Amino acid sequence: MKDNIETIRTFNRFYANYFNHFEKELYHDFPSMNEARVMAYLYFNQPSTAKNIQEQLGFDKGQLSKMLTKLEKQNVLTRQLDPSDRRHYQLQLTKLGENLHQELATKSHHYLSQHFSDFNTASLTQIANDLSEAEKLLAKEEKVTVRKGTLADIGYIADLHSRVYQNEIVYNHIFHSYVFDSLATYTKDMSKGVVFIAQFAQKRVGTVSLVMDKDNNYQLRWFAVDPQFQGLGIGTKLLKELMNYVKEKNITEIYLWTVDELKGARKLYHSVGFKKIESTPNSEWSNRKINEEKWLWKK
Repeated sequence: MKDNIETIRTFNRFYANYFNHFEKELYHDFPSMNEARVMAYLYFNQPSTAKNIQEQLGFDKGQLSKMLTKLEKQNVLTRQLDPSDRRHYQLQLTKLGENLHQELATKSHHYLSQHFSDFNTASLTQIANDLSEAEKLLAKEEKVTVRKGTLADIGYIADLHSRVYQNEIVYNHIFHSYVFDSLATYTKDMSKGVVFIAQFAQKRVGTVSLVMDKDNNYQLRWFAVDPQFQGLGIGTKLLKELMNYVKEKNITEIYLWTVDELKGARKLYHSVGFKKIESTPNSEWSNRKINEEKWLWKK
């Protein structure tokens, strides 16, 4: 957590310095960068109110009032009483304001095109995709979706478990062999189960499965969430989708194996009705003292 915060702070300083050059190049005269932000918001959301602009752009009330007054004097926007609520004014760009916004947008596009001209297409695509993903994560507007997995997702499940249980909670090669062997067995007859894949911004971010063991009992397996996307309710959504499938198929009993140190997962299992019925020390997967637990769900 601490290292991640320091990385964010370092990037924030870098971006502030980087954006300072951008601001000086494009906003050295009227309008200022903040005035341009107000104009851009109105261009895409007009008519609007000062309250909406303040909430969306985070300006101080007094600061925004001064900007709106200046923009009105410059004939960039107009104010009219809101007919539905006469306590507020509706704000709208004039034709001059719209033209000024479009002119700034063209300048900005040209400036950035020049600045990134030395980057190849692959690098520029990576930057754009990473920034888009960061925006969606911070805004929390993108929805997590869950779909049924296919053979093409088996490699992803193996890779996700390798990353989670090497970088987040370290288990040795015996554990990883156990996961890979079980996945290999499942791929020989995928009719004996179902895989669910969570996606965020068109990227796979988590998985859970329900498979039949050799005794034809149902086992919940391979439940994992990409650490980069934790905090979005992905685990909850995956388990909800799996339990809906269980009800739809009228399955009456499921078991799973987990370990006592996976506290987040255990809490989620309990929330959908699983109960711990067995605990056994495990000395194979780690040098730490861990207990392997069997949990059971019954209709």
